[in-house]
Amino acid sequence: MLYHSNCEARKLLYVVILMFFVSLFSCQQKSKNLERDYPESFYWFEKNVPQKYINENGYQDFSIDRIGGVSRNSLGTSLRLFDRMSNYYIVINCDGSIAKINAPYDHVFLSDKNDIVIYFLEDKAYFPEGHTEKEFFTYKSGFDASKGYFLKKIKKNVLGVLNIDDPNTILDEQPYISGSIFSYGEKLFLFGQDRPEQIVAVVYNIHDGKLKLLEKQTIKLLDVPQARIGLVDFNPETLDLVIIDQFGKHSKSNWYSYNLREKVFKDLGNASDYGFFLSCDLVAAISGK
Repeated sequence: MLYHSNCEARKLLYVVILMFFVSLFSCQQKSKNLERDYPESFYWFEKNVPQKYINENGYQDFSIDRIGGVSRNSLGTSLRLFDRMSNYYIVINCDGSIAKINAPYDHVFLSDKNDIVIYFLEDKAYFPEGHTEKEFFTYKSGFDASKGYFLKKIKKNVLGVLNIDDPNTILDEQPYISGSIFSYGEKLFLFGQDRPEQIVAVVYNIHDGKLKLLEKQTIKLLDVPQARIGLVDFNPETLDLVIIDQFGKHSKSNWYSYNLREKVFKDLGNASDYGFFLSCDLVAAISGK
């Protein structure tokens, strides 16, 4: 009887010790996630944060699109939320103020002041001053509002770089299926993809309306050769970008930061719903933190 009691006591002790170490490991993991080394001015949030904010501010019927429903302006001073069913944008500014933009089109490109620059309707693109193009195909991230550059699919697996001031002139061609574009000062940055496991950064110098190719840099997770990656956002001032590995670790999407100058990856852990480079802590403004 005494032997049986001692065995039960030892088993209980083992269970307690095991639970202690599991709890300790879990706390360390949580602490690690909370202290992730995000690049400067990069803010992340879950999808319910902006949805709750706009619902509490008079837009109860607005539902943010699951795919591409949240974006930012090129200055990082506002977030744009889109509801395809309602055909309008809600813009949240750095001070927490809200504006509504009616957009009864298939898609629009907005200026940094949130004016409609180009709109797309029934496979046509409508540009300023009456210019129209049929069968125009581009990407939601393929417009740089600060200088008016945009990407256009000009043939199979080829992207053209153009400007809204002269939408008939192709300034450069690159062999990519999809892409994003940013500018800062006299530099233009194109991030193109022709394969799911890599992103190619193309850097141009802008001079007299022309583009001069300065550099091409392939971004690939060498330690995760099977990764399927995509660009989350880019800060053209600091050259920091955040990419997502769609499959990630333990079947969860994972974020990594990378700097074009230093060419160093940092593992940021599990991805959140959204992440952007912003000029203010807009997340705090809308979450009440």
